[in-house]
Amino acid sequence: PDFNFTYVQVPEMQNAIPQAAPIDGGTWIEVYGGPFDARIEYWCTWLPIDANRSLSNLPALARSAARHLHSGKLLCETPVIFVPEATTLTIAVDQEMRALGVGHVPFEFYEPPELEDVRPARCVVAQGGVLHLRGRFNFEAAVECVFLDTTAHRDVGDINSPHSPWHRGALARTRFALLGIDRAQCDCPVLGTNVG
Repeated sequence: PDFNFTYVQVPEMQNAIPQAAPIDGGTWIEVYGGPFDARIEYWCTWLPIDANRSLSNLPALARSAARHLHSGKLLCETPVIFVPEATTLTIAVDQEMRALGVGHVPFEFYEPPELEDVRPARCVVAQGGVLHLRGRFNFEAAVECVFLDTTAHRDVGDINSPHSPWHRGALARTRFALLGIDRAQCDCPVLGTNVG
């Protein structure tokens, strides 16, 4: 019998955004590079960092199926990791990792922050100000304050939608300043209307 066999280019991974996520999973990662062929099943693969061995010989810490967006971009959802860890993210062409793509980026899994209290409980419309946060902020990843319109019944799932990661559902994003392991500050957004 005759078989058709197609050769495809080995994909190159150039960047990933973001390059850090909480250990509880569910963060969408945009992977840039390519060429990514729509006929191929790609896997985002997180490997331990080990200077004494090559990446292709390392056992994977975790993997998740990639969604093909176009020839230069994939979308992956982070898995659950049990302890914070610095890893390296690469692309595999199949789940068994028989073929790794070229290139990798550093990727950090961190403990998610736990917010216990916010003072004051409201920001004054069109005036800005500062919110004082209390909780557990034991992480080093880049963080921003995200303000959601609760009257529209939006939640974190809207922000991490696979159709528009990190952008949908947020009224405003402001600076986050870490003051200690249990204290932080956020700037109040300056909004033109009163929202919940």
